[in-house]
Amino acid sequence: MIAHARTDSPRGERRLIVAAFLSLFGILAAQSLLETARDALFLAQVPIARLPWMYLAMAAIAVLGTRVANLPTGGGGRARAALVSLSLAIGAAVTAGLAATLSRSSVAAVYLLFLWSGLFSAHAVTQVWTVLGENLDMSLAKRLYGRLAAGGGLGAVAGAALARLLSHRVEARHMLWVAAALLAITAIGPAFTLRSRAGAAPARRATSSAARRQRSRLLEHPYVTRLLLAALIAAAVSTLIDFSFKEAIVARLPADRLPAFFATFYLVTSALGLVLQLFGVGWLVRAAGVARAPLLLPLLLLGGVLWTILTGGLGALLMLRGLDGALRGALHRPSLELLQVPLGQRLRRKAKPLIDAVGQRTGQALGALALLLPFHLASAPSIRMALAAAMLLVWTSIALDLARRYVGLLRATLLAPGRSAPQPGAFGLDGAARTTLVAALDSPREAEVSGALDLLGANGQQRLIPLRLLDHPSPAIVRLAVQTLTTLPADDGRPDEIRRARLLAALDRLIAHPALVVRSTALLRRTALAPDRLALIAAAHDATCPAVRGIALAASVAHGWIDEAGGVPALRLLVAHGSAQVRLAVAEAIADRPSPRFLSVLRDLAAGREVEVLGRVAAALGTIGDGAAIEILLTLLGRREARAAARAGLGRAAGGAFELAAAALSDGDRPLPQRANLPRALVEIDPERAPRALLDGLLSEDDGFVRYRILRALNRVQRTRPETALDEDILGRAAVAAVDSAYRYLAWRLFLDDGAARLGARRTPTWQLLRELLREKEDNAIERLFRVLALRYPRDDFRRLLRTLREGGRRARAAGRELIDNLLAGPAHTLTLALVDEVGDRERLAAIAGGAPPRGPTYRELLAEIRAEEQGGTLSSLAAHHAAELEPALPGIDLGDDRNGRTRVAHA
Repeated sequence: MIAHARTDSPRGERRLIVAAFLSLFGILAAQSLLETARDALFLAQVPIARLPWMYLAMAAIAVLGTRVANLPTGGGGRARAALVSLSLAIGAAVTAGLAATLSRSSVAAVYLLFLWSGLFSAHAVTQVWTVLGENLDMSLAKRLYGRLAAGGGLGAVAGAALARLLSHRVEARHMLWVAAALLAITAIGPAFTLRSRAGAAPARRATSSAARRQRSRLLEHPYVTRLLLAALIAAAVSTLIDFSFKEAIVARLPADRLPAFFATFYLVTSALGLVLQLFGVGWLVRAAGVARAPLLLPLLLLGGVLWTILTGGLGALLMLRGLDGALRGALHRPSLELLQVPLGQRLRRKAKPLIDAVGQRTGQALGALALLLPFHLASAPSIRMALAAAMLLVWTSIALDLARRYVGLLRATLLAPGRSAPQPGAFGLDGAARTTLVAALDSPREAEVSGALDLLGANGQQRLIPLRLLDHPSPAIVRLAVQTLTTLPADDGRPDEIRRARLLAALDRLIAHPALVVRSTALLRRTALAPDRLALIAAAHDATCPAVRGIALAASVAHGWIDEAGGVPALRLLVAHGSAQVRLAVAEAIADRPSPRFLSVLRDLAAGREVEVLGRVAAALGTIGDGAAIEILLTLLGRREARAAARAGLGRAAGGAFELAAAALSDGDRPLPQRANLPRALVEIDPERAPRALLDGLLSEDDGFVRYRILRALNRVQRTRPETALDEDILGRAAVAAVDSAYRYLAWRLFLDDGAARLGARRTPTWQLLRELLREKEDNAIERLFRVLALRYPRDDFRRLLRTLREGGRRARAAGRELIDNLLAGPAHTLTLALVDEVGDRERLAAIAGGAPPRGPTYRELLAEIRAEEQGGTLSSLAAHHAAELEPALPGIDLGDDRNGRTRVAHA
């Protein structure tokens, strides 16, 4: 039935994301307008010599504002979410007030505008990201970070484009009215809809002395110190470049042309930054590597500064300022974020505010002081650019040192005990990283050695692993080293014969290793690389180690060195009486050289329950691929611990695997667990042919659980291969059949209620169980209907629609029914609407019959109908038991003493 319990988590997350995207869009669009008006008005009315003082004042106010903003709000996350909308509303009011003041040509208002525009947007954007951080889990935040940041980039472009349009029609001060309107709309629109978790508690704040001690400890960390210096120098260089750029513009352009110029300039730089953010940064980081990516911006800026010094033209300054504006947010900030990843979550959480806030504002103040204190020296643009070049050289040196320390920190953090190795390709292995990993192979800690082995093997660097590692005191390390060394990269075309000979000799020696796991692995890999007939035959007759004997027997039989008639029975005996380790060794040996002659052994192994053994067995059976092997795989499908391996084996099998699996799906005599897992297996065997077989089974299948699995498999096909066309006629018939089932179960349940109401003795515990099972089957039929509709209308999320109808609020459920009313056509339209309508059960039953339901069977006939629904099933058994308990226990009751209304559902 359609339940009405409320859950709004998915909806709430989507609302939060959209609200954050639009909030960032509105804030940055207003900021672009503010910056354009600010620069045009300030440079037209205030001497350029006062600009450094404004930089310094902005830095001081920002530091003070950061302290005030970090005071406890008293309401935790919920209060901070409300503050976003409130801050934007106040920002709109202040911006409008500045616009009104500027209309009276107030120079003081120009100063306030400069400070306001530099501080407000950064504070508002930080608030939005704070609310997001309190509500999104890490994986979701990582996935959505780029999209949400693009909202700000799009807003900056839109705001700059609007400023460009307005610059030809109104005065610069009028742009503030538009910015105020944007902030007000954002405050009462998307920002107002931001919601923080109800349970988010206020963050615990450290005392001032504890905060000072924490900052002192952070500054003692050499890696954090260099990150802070990089942020500081980057801000100082940006301040010098920005001042030189504006000085040159003021000297060359009249005041009335400044608004149009700045609007055009910010539009170009914002668009370029957005394009780089969406398409260029990922490629640059992959090409240069995480450690070297931070070198790109200082080197590019250094080239621009040198060009500016040599040419001294306005074009060079335009290029330099545009390069800084476009790449600072698109490349520099992501690079710093990536460099902070190896710090670890706890240390990074403490260091990030220091790097972002203190580094940025202190650097801005440093750049302002460089312009103020020795102003008579820094007044010449060439001297100022030379100072910037010196800072850029220091920045480059710091970036190089960060690259070196990054590798060391990576080694200390990612290969620490208790941590799993990163996925292949997650970090590029440059020369320094390879050297670090090779050095880690000599570590006394096993976890660090195994981590280095995993990384080198995953990145195809087996040749860097020294053979002396095969003498490691830990059997686990020796086994891992054997496996890694004998698995060469697929593109390895230059075999080292000397190293190969040494490796084979080492493997021969390890066959006598005290540890069984090392002995069996060494023999297995030695046989795979270069089988030795005499050694294998000798090992096959060695009764001291069953695992080694099993590997040798399997390899000798596969090569024809031991007769099958003698070798296979011996293998079966080992499997029957050996340990799990022996069975795994035999399975691995057969999987290395699969052959039909091992089918009896594989069948014995498949009877066990060791997941690792079953995986090797399924791989071998899939490679063999004949009818007998496929039949064993089909049997394994019915076992929970072997399903994944069996599907993979069937997908590997060639020939008639698909036909045999499709025939098994329609074979009602096969066990239900096996048939229920066949739909997904068909998709993995042949995703192109699977839909036709699954659709046929959807109409002919009697078991509801198998039908459900068929629908899930079809949904999987539609997700992975959206171009696949599904037969609409079959889907329409399947939808009507699902509705028919739902109403049949509803009618039976109501008829049972009528029968119990007429004669209370029928209300037995079995009657209650039967009634509850009919309700459950009705729910399952409704879910089946919506899964069919999801296949029929792939652009619409019917699964979400069903959740809304079951668990949403009143308005959401009404909207869901309205959506169904507009989407569906034909019989499915009327039937589905009647099924989900919020009326009583009897009204829904009457709706499908087009009026009052006709009279139906007697109580006895009703139970007979239910028993015929699924012979041998739970529903049939309960109906039979209910009929049996009434007659002998209650002899005075005639099961057929009354008639109940009955609806027969028929559809054209």
